[in-house]
Amino acid sequence: MDVIVVHRSNGDPDHGRISLARPSARTRSRRVRDVISENQRVRDRLLNDFQYAARESRLPERETAAIAPDLDVPASALPTANLHLPRRSLEELAQIDDVVAILPNHSVELIDPYEAKQTAVNRSELRRGVTWGIRRMGFKRLWDRTDSQGEGTTVAVIDTGVHASHPSLANKVADFVIVDPLGNQIRSRSPFDAGQHGTHVCGTIVGDPDPNGVIIGGAPGAKLIVAAALMGHPTVTTIVSAISWATLQGADIITMSFGLPRYEPKFEDLLSPLMTIHGILPVVAIGNASHGSTSTPGNVHSAFAVGALDGRNVASFSGGASLDFPGTEQHKIVKPDVVAPGASVYSCVPPIAGSPEYVYMSGTSMAAPHVAAAAAVLMSARSGAAASQIADTLRSTARHPSGAQQRPDNRWGWGEVNPLQALRRL
Repeated sequence: MDVIVVHRSNGDPDHGRISLARPSARTRSRRVRDVISENQRVRDRLLNDFQYAARESRLPERETAAIAPDLDVPASALPTANLHLPRRSLEELAQIDDVVAILPNHSVELIDPYEAKQTAVNRSELRRGVTWGIRRMGFKRLWDRTDSQGEGTTVAVIDTGVHASHPSLANKVADFVIVDPLGNQIRSRSPFDAGQHGTHVCGTIVGDPDPNGVIIGGAPGAKLIVAAALMGHPTVTTIVSAISWATLQGADIITMSFGLPRYEPKFEDLLSPLMTIHGILPVVAIGNASHGSTSTPGNVHSAFAVGALDGRNVASFSGGASLDFPGTEQHKIVKPDVVAPGASVYSCVPPIAGSPEYVYMSGTSMAAPHVAAAAAVLMSARSGAAASQIADTLRSTARHPSGAQQRPDNRWGWGEVNPLQALRRL
């Protein structure tokens, strides 16, 4: 079977201090190189120990020969190793000192929009010249007060791809890669979208106004990089490779809209290094299966999970739950972290056979890019603020309809994200 092994890593030369301040680009680049080098050393040691343990357990030689790393997967910024091995050797693997967690190489699924409508921009948004989500979150005032639209920040989108030649995304895509189910990273000169979802998400983050002048993007000055990973039959290996690629490209924020077919608490061991070692904010859609449900990785502690508003209320499709793990460090997890506009969101999509270039979609995948855009503007305006500080401030300044004493709950999380108030607090 194929598994993802999460191992220990001592690749943080500053011993966690990255969480206290946003490092310079040069410091981050050095850190990533050091982390990759250390991860490779730990991985090699782990494999040697494992193969020795397998031989000692008297497994048949034909089976120990099958225990090998997937050498085609690029060096990872995450502490992981891909292994193909006999099921009976899992016990030996789990006993290795360097092993933190073992995950089956599950398939992953795109969080499909709850609804998509191909209609022209509505009269209200046309008259105001801005989508309701961008207006509700106060982006125009945020731009005025910060004199920034996300410049100097890099937002990575792991999705179905991006239609880079779209008028609202022209010259916006700074880097693009295809990641296949085996984790191979394939370069393409022409960024494309295997569906519509990725382009719609990118439009909400960095998109320029539509032909009518309606503002659709919250951080049009941010640098956009895109991994086309959610197509075909993606796996956890695909996602690990895409996250590692985004880390190597200097992402400050990674936006994700996918889920596993089952709850996987060990995904925490994959996401936590993003914040603690690399200083990256993982913004994740919580899922569209309604109250009482969540999607992994949106339901793990380190994810900054986003639910959807349909106006003044949480949308009926928006997920959320309280998870209890007695005896663990994060013994209770309440998700989502915050909610943001996610119903009837107007953004760009690839034109197909004469279809419109802008459509309305609903889903927590439409809410997450609003939060990613807000985080990009805040990081640009407060360049010394670390990702963890941005996340904590967005939570603490969110508006909950029942008051601060009710936060967090598994419907609103900490509340409706309030970027202007977060700016004042930072």
